[in-house]
Amino acid sequence: MIFVHSTCNIYSFYVLYFFFLCISFLRKRLIFGIGLALLLQIPLLFVSRDTTTTNDDSSVEDNTTKDDESSLFNDHYRFPRWGNEGIGFDDWMIFVQGLKNGTASTVVSPKTRSRFPEVLYVVDAHGVWVSSMLTQRSFFRTNQHRQKLTEQLFTVAWQLLIAQTNSTRWIHLQQASSLQGFPFLAWYGDYKSCQYHNWKNTSSIPLLTTCAPVSCPYAFPIPNYQNVWSVLSNTEQQTSYQTQYPWPSKQRQLIWRGSLSAPNEHYNSTRWRVVVHAQNDPRVDVGFVSIGHMNARLHIPWPEIGGGLKPTITPMSDFQQYFAILDMDGNAWSSRFGELLCYNSIVVKVEPVYVESIQRDLIPWKHYIPMASNLSDWDSVLEFLFDSRNDAKIQRMIRSANRWCRQQLTMPALAARLLDVWENYLGHMEEGSPRWQTQWSEYKASIFHSDFDMVKLN
Repeated sequence: MIFVHSTCNIYSFYVLYFFFLCISFLRKRLIFGIGLALLLQIPLLFVSRDTTTTNDDSSVEDNTTKDDESSLFNDHYRFPRWGNEGIGFDDWMIFVQGLKNGTASTVVSPKTRSRFPEVLYVVDAHGVWVSSMLTQRSFFRTNQHRQKLTEQLFTVAWQLLIAQTNSTRWIHLQQASSLQGFPFLAWYGDYKSCQYHNWKNTSSIPLLTTCAPVSCPYAFPIPNYQNVWSVLSNTEQQTSYQTQYPWPSKQRQLIWRGSLSAPNEHYNSTRWRVVVHAQNDPRVDVGFVSIGHMNARLHIPWPEIGGGLKPTITPMSDFQQYFAILDMDGNAWSSRFGELLCYNSIVVKVEPVYVESIQRDLIPWKHYIPMASNLSDWDSVLEFLFDSRNDAKIQRMIRSANRWCRQQLTMPALAARLLDVWENYLGHMEEGSPRWQTQWSEYKASIFHSDFDMVKLN
């Protein structure tokens, strides 16, 4: 634990301190000895400062977090990923041509394909361009909402890229944008399968998506529409949360409200299991506010989940009336996770199957409290949570989460994160197709002078 390591370091420095002091007296070099002692005292000061428990930047590990576990956790959620073979640009061009003709898609379900078509974008020195022809194929209003918010971020990212002319962070991007630019495909559905990259039985078509399955070796999750919406709707309110929802006035319960959105034909979806498990536990107030369309024909054994639906808590920021907020996967990833970390309440996160791009930054027991997906640690997590002796640790976690929110849930930070994904995407393109820029320069004109109807984003 950090406390033990820090104590050992302090004792080590003191031993060396007195050793050199004694040597200096023996050799009658008092000034030299004191100088060495003071020099050794400098790192000691830094060690003490980093481990003080009153500093907002301090770790909250103590008896609850292990460095090794946090490192493995972050590696587990580290995206983008794209195997070792790189991206084949020949396959990409063939696919895009089929996309225009309506003969190619990475989505098997015709219904899903009509709601969420793959959308073509091009980034070049003049801006970001989108195929209005492919956009208009979607009749689903939700897709339009998701797309418009994400496209705002595309524009901000392009502006940041153009401004960073001397940066070494985005070398591939700067080279590509100074020439003919680069194309990519985005998909705005709930990304629930690695097979969504599958075309002709090969994982060959990279899609930039809202989230990714944790186990997927092929995925490019980008900052998504909900991240953007959180920035646009909550930036000014975040500074008032501590005043509006002060800690002493909070109800000491773990709260959750949401929809039974994921398929639940075997009664084993994450949300169903949690709600059933929490019944008759007075420390927890969880329940469904609606039954999603995927479960509309499902027989609901209402007694198992408290007898019926629960009232919605609106606005969502009123979750902060409770001192702890539960978060878990729904139909895919939990789109509210990032915003919850801006709140003045601790977040308990059930281990997800689907993650978004922000997940790689977040450390359990520093920014939130983790809970196993099989709920095996339910009792131990709640015992920690409701032990008032842990309130100081919990409030430090809240401050860490809020600091992350202030730094990372901003348009410039999300734009930089998107540029990192684009840079990674082009790196994989270089690996799989070293001549892709030459191929693209020959192919680009056919994209812009065709039925794709490329329109520049504002």
